[in-house]
Amino acid sequence: MNSKKEIISKYSGKTLGETTYSIDYKFYASELSKPDGLLGFLYEVNTHEAMLTEEGLNFLREYYGLNKVADFVIVEIRNGVDFKFSANDKSGIIAWIERLGDFE
Repeated sequence: MNSKKEIISKYSGKTLGETTYSIDYKFYASELSKPDGLLGFLYEVNTHEAMLTEEGLNFLREYYGLNKVADFVIVEIRNGVDFKFSANDKSGIIAWIERLGDFE
């Protein structure tokens, strides 16, 4: 199993997400490897202001695992952040994340 540093290195310089509005901003492993950066990004995705790339989905799978990402989102929902999901819908959150980065 790869260490967190090895995973970040593997995805270094790769676009894992990007904004969908006029400001062209790209998200990289250095940002999404921090839970606060990840949650800010996912909130932007949730509001259709950003999108996850296929590489981004692969990074999330390797670095956190989708169950852990869903757990982060559930904590945010319980803290009052509107993620358009119920805190009891972990499988729905995981399916949403998978759809975000699935471009096959």
